[in-house]
Amino acid sequence: GIAQPPVVYDTAAQRRAAQNMRGVLFTQGYYYGSVQDTVEMRGEKAHVTYRVETGPSYLIDTVSVVSREPTIGSIVQASMGATVLG
Repeated sequence: GIAQPPVVYDTAAQRRAAQNMRGVLFTQGYYYGSVQDTVEMRGEKAHVTYRVETGPSYLIDTVSVVSREPTIGSIVQASMGATVLG
């Protein structure tokens, strides 16, 4: 068979994964969620564990449009139905 290069433990990838998880929590309304990552070395293998705590979930109830320019305000208000906020 074809020889495979060894997989190397990448701390930067671990940090990126944790940051991506925090981003997903935030976009889902968990503004105070946390992700903690730990690495355990077992022989020559690294095992990464992520502990995710969501915290409370927030939901936006009401969106108000305030504009000093009536024309801009009416354009934004008219387009609200085409957004996930409308």
